[in-house]
Amino acid sequence: MNSKTNTDKNIRRINFLDYVRILAFLSVLVGHKLFAQHSSLLGADNHATLRFFAGLTIPLTWGGLAGVILFFLTSGYIITHVLQRERTSEFLIRRMFRIYPLFVAAVLLELLLNWGINNVPFPPVSRLLPTLFLIGDFTGTGYSLGGVEWTLRIEIIFYVFMALMRALGVILLPRLVVLVFLICTTLLYFANPFPRLGLWTDGYLNLYIPFLFLGSILYLYEQKMIQGWLFFVALAFIFFLHLKLVPKISPSWKESHAVFYALVIFLLFWCGRERFSKLPIVTFFSELTYSIYLFHNWIWGYLEKIVQSFGVNFISLNIQVLILLTIVCYVSYRVIEKPGIRVGRSISKHMNAYSGSVFRSKQTV
Repeated sequence: MNSKTNTDKNIRRINFLDYVRILAFLSVLVGHKLFAQHSSLLGADNHATLRFFAGLTIPLTWGGLAGVILFFLTSGYIITHVLQRERTSEFLIRRMFRIYPLFVAAVLLELLLNWGINNVPFPPVSRLLPTLFLIGDFTGTGYSLGGVEWTLRIEIIFYVFMALMRALGVILLPRLVVLVFLICTTLLYFANPFPRLGLWTDGYLNLYIPFLFLGSILYLYEQKMIQGWLFFVALAFIFFLHLKLVPKISPSWKESHAVFYALVIFLLFWCGRERFSKLPIVTFFSELTYSIYLFHNWIWGYLEKIVQSFGVNFISLNIQVLILLTIVCYVSYRVIEKPGIRVGRSISKHMNAYSGSVFRSKQTV
C-alpha cells in the first residue's frame, strides 16, 4: 500500500513539473523570438483590457528570464529527488548522456549551417572544445546556440557540485544541505562576479545558481526532511540577496519583476501539484523542452527563410516557423536525445551490476 502511494506521489510530482517546463519554454521562446508581437499589445490602439493583461504578462516574457528561473527551480528540485536514490557515478553518467549528445549535435549543426549558408568559418579547436564540453567560462569562450548555452554551463556546475555533495554523504543530511546552500549563496554575494565575458550574462553564477539551491530546498521541505520555517527563511534569504545583487552586476534587470513572477508561479504550481493530471499533449511538449531550448534562438532565422520560400500565405509566418521548429525538435528528441538517455541508463545499470558482483565476490572471499 505504501509503495503504491509513493508511486502515485511521484507521478503527480512529475506531472506538475511537466506543466512548469512548458510554461518555462514558452516564456523563453516568446521572450527571444516573439516579444515584439507580445509587447505590441501594449499599444494605445488596443483595448484597455487587452493592454492590462499584456502589462501583467510582459514580465513573464521579457528576455525569457522568468522561464530560465523556472527551469533552474525545476532542475534543483528534480536533481535532489534523483540523488536520494542514485549513487554519484550513476548520477554523473545519466546527466552526461542527458545533456551532452543533443547539445553537441546542436552546436555542430549550427556551425555547419553557418559555414554552408553564411560562409562563417569553423572556430579553432581551442574554442570549439571548451564549447562542446560546456567549460567555456573557464577559458573565456563565448556562447553558441544564439547565447542560450550559458544556462547549461551553470547546470553543469550545479551537477558537479551536487555530485560532490552526494559523494561526501552531505546530500543525506538535509539540514546540512540547506546550511551549505546558504553559505554558498552568501559567498557568491560577496565574491567577484563570475564569469566576466563582457556580455549580458556577466556574474550569472552569483545571480542565478542560488535558485537551483532553492528548488532543492523546496524538495527537502516537501519530503518533510526539513521544517517549514527553514524553507521560508531560505526562500526569503536567497531572494533578498538576489535583489540586492542585481543592481550591482546586471543593472538592466533591476526594473524587472521576472524573478518574483517565476517564484510565485513555481510555488503555486507546487502547491497544486496533486491536481495536475497526465495529458499526452503536455507530456509531448514537456519532452521537447530541452530540444526547443537548444534550437529556437539560432535556427529560427533559417526556418523563416524556408517558410518565405515555400510557405503558404494564408498562415502566419510565425505559426509556420513554430510548426517547423516543433518538427525539428521532435526529430532531434527521437533520434538523438532519447537514445542518449537510454545509453546513459544502460551504462549506469551495467556499472551498478558490476559493482554489485565485485562486492559479492569480496564478501565470498
